Amino acid sequence: MKEILLYGGGTQSTGLLLMALDGLFKKPDMVIFSDTMGEPQFVYDYIKRVNIYIIEKYQLGIRQIYGGNLPQDIKSAELSYRINQKFPSLKTKRIASLPLFTESGGMIRRQCTAEYKIQPITKHIKSVYNFGRKNAKSEIEINRWFGISLDEIERCKISQEWWAINNYPLVEKRMYRHEVIDYINKNHPELANPPRSSCYFCPFHNDNYWRELKENHNNEFGKACKIDELIRHQPKLTDKCYLHRSRQPLKDVDFSKHGQLEIFAECDGYCGI
Repeated sequence: MKEILLYGGGTQSTGLLLMALDGLFKKPDMVIFSDTMGEPQFVYDYIKRVNIYIIEKYQLGIRQIYGGNLPQDIKSAELSYRINQKFPSLKTKRIASLPLFTESGGMIRRQCTAEYKIQPITKHIKSVYNFGRKNAKSEIEINRWFGISLDEIERCKISQEWWAINNYPLVEKRMYRHEVIDYINKNHPELANPPRSSCYFCPFHNDNYWRELKENHNNEFGKACKIDELIRHQPKLTDKCYLHRSRQPLKDVDFSKHGQLEIFAECDGYCGI
């Protein structure tokens, strides 16, 4: 069975990767990072550091794959929407929906994780190992490792693929997020204090994240505000849509006054933290 670690670029998946390479778990045969092109620059900088570090120390690198450019696809979809308003006969460009907040109090069903994370990873694994069709003699061939800690246990899911099982070593080891950080800081100080990983415009960010982005990573916050403006009108919806649950433009939100969903609400376990 092949051991494949699904890397997210953030805290838990980095901790799991380093623990595995240190011998606490099996050494993975492959480490895959599915890039939406929407991570903040500080996460990309960290991933680059991790990759250089593990290549030099363990002779294993991170395989970076792409399912598309989500920020650019959002911009293209918005342009297509505006053209459709002038020329209704032209079709609006489809894009995987984000879990946006609607002004009437609802939330749009999320498709971005499936189309920019799950499907590209599945496609890549199948292309590498060429499973073919399931038959009476088919066996599970892939052990997929997820960097999910005990405080996120609700994100653990049973595999829906006949050829793979899902494995959650940090949960089995009963490790919490802060313990993963402690392990990295103690054993790999060169990679200390790993960041949270997720798209800089993800609606699941809590207000502490938004405030941190605004105060210390103003470029990423500015780009998130532009994305927020682009998603205001969605095809087939009369409601306006927003990145923040206050249903206000992101640039106008006072992050000290509003609660927000946690990124841990991400249900498929593929968005890396």
